[in-house]
Amino acid sequence: MKSFLRILCSLFIIFAFYNVCEAKQIVRMDRIMKSASELDKTSVIAISVKDAQTGSVEYEYNPKKLLHTASTLKLFTTAAAMETLGDDYNFTTAIYKHNNDLYIKLGADPLLTTEGLKTLIKDLRSEGQRDFNNVYFDDSIFDRQEWGTGWMWDNDTNPLMPKFSSYNLDNNTLRVNVTESANGDVKLKPTSKYPMSVVNFLSFGAQSQYSAVRYDWISPEVVELIGTVQGKPAIDIPLSSMRRYFIFVLNDLFSTYNIKFKNQSYASKLLPSGAQKIAEITTSAEDIYPSILQDSNNKNSETLFKAAASKKYTATGTSALEERLFREYWEGKKVSTKGIHIADASGASRNDLFSVDWMTEALVKIYNNKALYQKLKDNMAQPGDGTLSSRLYSLRGSVWLKTGTLAGVSGLTGFVTDSKGKTHVVAILIQNFITDANSVKSFEDEVIKAVYE
Repeated sequence: MKSFLRILCSLFIIFAFYNVCEAKQIVRMDRIMKSASELDKTSVIAISVKDAQTGSVEYEYNPKKLLHTASTLKLFTTAAAMETLGDDYNFTTAIYKHNNDLYIKLGADPLLTTEGLKTLIKDLRSEGQRDFNNVYFDDSIFDRQEWGTGWMWDNDTNPLMPKFSSYNLDNNTLRVNVTESANGDVKLKPTSKYPMSVVNFLSFGAQSQYSAVRYDWISPEVVELIGTVQGKPAIDIPLSSMRRYFIFVLNDLFSTYNIKFKNQSYASKLLPSGAQKIAEITTSAEDIYPSILQDSNNKNSETLFKAAASKKYTATGTSALEERLFREYWEGKKVSTKGIHIADASGASRNDLFSVDWMTEALVKIYNNKALYQKLKDNMAQPGDGTLSSRLYSLRGSVWLKTGTLAGVSGLTGFVTDSKGKTHVVAILIQNFITDANSVKSFEDEVIKAVYE
C-alpha cells in the first residue's frame, strides 16, 4: 500500500510539474504576443506548437487561418519527394544513338553545367563516330510549364526565381561579372558567349542596389542593369529561354569537337526502344536536398518535386500530377488535405494556402517516422546555416527549421528540442505586414526561444 501511495505521489508531482511548465510556456507566449500587439493589429499572426511525440497542443494562436506559406512549404514537399524518389534516385542526362540519329535524353538535372555537357560530348567523340543524320531531344520528363502556378510576373529577372524545365543548365542564369574600365566606370563581362544583350546602366556606389529589367514585349534577349554596385560582384540574370540556351551550348560543344549533323534542328522526339546508350552523367537527389532545405533554392525545389511526380505516375511531370502526389502522400500519412490549397512546390506562389495547425500535424507525422525525420534533420538548416546564418546562434544543435520569406509574408517551421530534451514541432506564419522584415523575424525567433526554454 505504501509503495502504491509513493508511486501515486510521484505521478502527481510529475503531472503537476508538467502542468506548471506548460503554464509558464503559455505565459511566456502571451507576453511575446503582447509585445507584438502593434504587428497583430494590422497583420495576421498564426502560431502552432505541439508535442512532437503525441501531437498534443501546447500553444496556438489563429491555428486554423489559411495563410501564405512562403518557403516553409518546401519542408512538406521535400519530405514527400524524398520518400517517393527513394534513396537511389539520380537525375540523368544521357546520349543515345539509333539509326545514325543522336538522342539527348534530358533528366532535368538542376545541377547540370556546361562542364557536365562537355564531359558527355567528349565521351561521344571517344566512340569514334562524328557524323550523324539528326539530333533530337527527348524532353518528356517535364511538361512545358517553366514557372510555378501563381508566380509573379515581375520576378522574371529575379536570380532567386529562374525558370525550371527539362532543359535545366548552369542554374538557368547567365552570369555577368562586374569589372572596372580604364576611366573608372562599371564594365560588364559575361561569362558565356550566349547572345543576350546586357545594357549597362550601372555605376559604382556605397552599396549594391541594382535591378535587372527585361521588356519581353520588345525583346526577351535584351536586359538592362540599372542602379549601383559596391565592389565587383557577379550578377546572375535568369534566362528567358532555357531551351535556346541549351541548344547554343550544345552547338558550341559540337563545333569544338568536330561533330557534324546533316540536320541539326533539335526537334523533340521520344527515345525509341533499342537505342544504344553512349554516355551519361548523373546527379544524386541526395546532393540537392541541402540547397532546398538550407538555402531555399526555388528552382531545385520545383525540379525535385516535379521529378517525383514523374516517377510516381510514370508520366511527364506536370503541376496537376504534383498536386495529386502531394495530396495522396499526406492523406496516406493520415493528414487531411481538405481545405488547403497547394499551387507549387517551393511556396513562391501566392496561391498556396495552409494553416499552421495543418503544418504541425504534418510535422508530428514526420517526427514519428524516425528514418524520414533523421533524413530531413540531416539536411535542414540549423543556426549558422543557409537562411538561418544570422539567427538563433545560441540554439544551434537544438533547432532545425525551414524559413519562408515573400513580400509581406514570413514564416518559420520545424523542430525544437527544448532545454530538458523534449522535442516540439512549431509553425509560425505572418502575413500582410509592411514593417521591416527583420523585426518580424525577430518576433519569430522570440517564439522559438520561448519553446526552447
